[in-house]
Amino acid sequence: TNDEINRYLNESISELYDMLISCKGQEWYMERHTFVTVANQHDYLISTNIPFYILLGVDADLGGSSPIPLRPYMLDERHDRWLGSGLQRARYRLSGSVDPVSGVYQHRITLKPAPTAAGTNITLLYIPHAPILDNDADVWDGFNGWEEYAIVDAAIKCLEKEESSTIALERRKERLMERIEGLAASHDNGFPERVVDITGRVIDPYIL
Repeated sequence: TNDEINRYLNESISELYDMLISCKGQEWYMERHTFVTVANQHDYLISTNIPFYILLGVDADLGGSSPIPLRPYMLDERHDRWLGSGLQRARYRLSGSVDPVSGVYQHRITLKPAPTAAGTNITLLYIPHAPILDNDADVWDGFNGWEEYAIVDAAIKCLEKEESSTIALERRKERLMERIEGLAASHDNGFPERVVDITGRVIDPYIL
C-alpha cells in the first residue's frame, strides 16, 4: 500500500541520514537551540518540539566577547563539588527519560553546579533527527542524487515482502553505499578535519 511504501522510504531516508552524520568532519546537519537558565535549577528539559537527535556542543553566553564552551561531566562525578560558582566552571550532562503519559522520549541537560543567577543563555549545537515525509508533496534533498539510496532500499523492502529476488538491487545498493561513504566525509575537501589542541585556549582549569 501507499502507507507501507511511505514507511519504507522514511526508514531508508533515516538509514541514509545516519550514514551521512556518521562521516565525521564538517557536519552535514547542524541546528542551534537556546534556552535561558533559572536560578538554582539543575535540570532543563529540551522541548519535544525540537527535533533533537545528537548533541555536538554546549555554549554559555556570559555576556563577554564570545560564549564559553561547556564540558560534560561523567556520571561518577555527579556529586563532586567544584570550586567557585557561576557558569564559568559549570559542566553539563545529557540524559533523558520516557514520559509515562505520552510515551515520548524527552532529553534533558543537567548543569552542575546549578546556575546562581537567572537569565543566562545556554545554546545547544545539535543534529536534528531525520525528517519524516508525510505527503506526496514533501521533498528531501539527497544532495548529488544520493536520495537514490533511499529509493533502492525501499524497493528492496517491497521485494522482500513479495518474496522476490533482491540480488540486483542489493548490488546497486552496495555501489551507492560505497559512493556515499567515499564522498560524505569530504564535505569541506579544501580543509579537512585536524586534531584540536585545547591546552592553549583553556583559561580556567575547572572547565576541563
